[in-house]
Amino acid sequence: MEHNETQNSLSLADLWSIFADHWIIIIAAALLAFAAVTSYTVLTYQPEYTSTATVYILRKDDEGGSAINSSDFSLALSTVNDCREMLTSHLVLDEVIERLGMPIKYEELKNMISVKNPTSTRFLEVTVRAPSPSDAKIIVDELCKIGAEVIMEVLGINQVNLVDEGTYSEVPANSRITPYSFVAALLAAALVYGIYIMLFVLDDKIKSPDDVEKFLGLTVLGLIPNASGEDDTRGKKYKYGKYYKYQKYGKYRS
Repeated sequence: MEHNETQNSLSLADLWSIFADHWIIIIAAALLAFAAVTSYTVLTYQPEYTSTATVYILRKDDEGGSAINSSDFSLALSTVNDCREMLTSHLVLDEVIERLGMPIKYEELKNMISVKNPTSTRFLEVTVRAPSPSDAKIIVDELCKIGAEVIMEVLGINQVNLVDEGTYSEVPANSRITPYSFVAALLAAALVYGIYIMLFVLDDKIKSPDDVEKFLGLTVLGLIPNASGEDDTRGKKYKYGKYYKYQKYGKYRS
């Protein structure tokens, strides 16, 4: 008797059927991963506060005139990026550490600072992230003060104005629930779902009359329920045609 070697193929109906049959386990895995990552985040959570100050870069002529011409404006714009780099340089940050007596190193302080330049402006928004709101404000104010002095001295900018001093906020900038919790939940659900898909593809057991025709190339002439009347939880026993008897694990015997 010729054996049909046709393998399982996936369709959208199959994918939905797999999910519908195992959605409880898939959702449970996602919730478990979310809870695990969130619990770890909460246990290791350290609030961080931010303070933002704004400085304005202005270059006037050497004679101290008050008028601002186009060349002054263009030159100031062209040096904005230089000023941004200068604010996080060793020259500035080492001086901030020394004046404030901070027990940290240059790299640690640099990682606490971000500097943004709104498009086509000469404003620099300097933000410092620290364990307390007061520390963040003190550091950003001192940074802007020392940075202005160094920029004027090194880059030849005649004036750097402090537009806004550092803000003070008692609301933490970071949250207890991070995006990693949702990513972990999604990955866990996808992993479990993928395992069930793989098991479906690799499963070559015969479970229905359609599988008999698909894998064995036989035509099912009729179905006779199990004469014993036992209700098998993994599948009922049937007799197919005259020669083959279907058992609950997909095996056949004559």
